Amino acid sequence: MDAYLPEPRQGKPILSLMVLQKQQCQTFALMAKANHELKGQKQKNHP
Repeated sequence: MDAYLPEPRQGKPILSLMVLQKQQCQTFALMAKANHELKGQKQKNHP
């Protein structure tokens, strides 16, 4: 019986999943930016 979901409820998990993916993309972008800046600092310290 739990396998059947009414129509209105199906939209919410998809929406929250999209928000979660967006947050993960932003976090990944911030990590990539920080990693890039770290590499730049290392190159400056060791010419």
